[in-house]
Amino acid sequence: MVPIPPEAFLLGIAVGGLGCFLSMRLARAIIPRIASPCFRAKLESLDSRTEVLFYSHAPSTFHALAQILGPPAAISLGRSGAHYNNKMLYFDEGPPAMFSGIFVGYLLVDFVMCGHKALGPIFTIHHISASAAWWMFASVRTAQWYACFLQFNELSTPFVNARMVLLVAGYPSSGLEVTIASLAMILVFGLVRVIPLPTLIYNFFAVDFSALRARHGSGLVALFTIFFSIHIFLQMYWFSLMIRKLVK
Repeated sequence: MVPIPPEAFLLGIAVGGLGCFLSMRLARAIIPRIASPCFRAKLESLDSRTEVLFYSHAPSTFHALAQILGPPAAISLGRSGAHYNNKMLYFDEGPPAMFSGIFVGYLLVDFVMCGHKALGPIFTIHHISASAAWWMFASVRTAQWYACFLQFNELSTPFVNARMVLLVAGYPSSGLEVTIASLAMILVFGLVRVIPLPTLIYNFFAVDFSALRARHGSGLVALFTIFFSIHIFLQMYWFSLMIRKLVK
């Protein structure tokens, strides 16, 4: 019998997907109406791809707030002893599983509503690979601490989104407002997504590799390693882009 994720995870997919759909629709309906004439004119001048990405920032921000205020934050900060002491094999089928499902539901609907052309190849790879990885590991009830920690990485997302809003509003990229937003974005992104990478890599290969292989076999270890490698590449790629834009 093919394993399926727990019910809370499936419910989370529905919640995350519906939340993404509604918030993007509402953003398109409300923002132009409440925006100043100047900002409305900026929105109307956007090309189709930038417009799609701009409105996708509403569900992106709401989703990020859910992850950084929900169970993933508590688990990532060590407030769940069971998760902290058994990062690979302990799995809670309640709220933590639901918030992982919310993550997947958001990614899937964001991909469908934005489309691969607007997202571009890097974000398309991110959405598809992360959705597949989270589904697979929820199905076999493992790697929940890793999932929650990476969901808590969404802490950097509001800062990324705030910078784009400033640019769309017409603030110059070299201006004080955008510079402050850029520095805050890079600082938080580095703290939550880049600096922890050596520790994550060490924990997996030195501690959790053998536990995962003993319970689920070499095939799942190989898949985890592939997904983990994709994650590391994407974080370093995005961080390098931020640094390059800052020093230009």
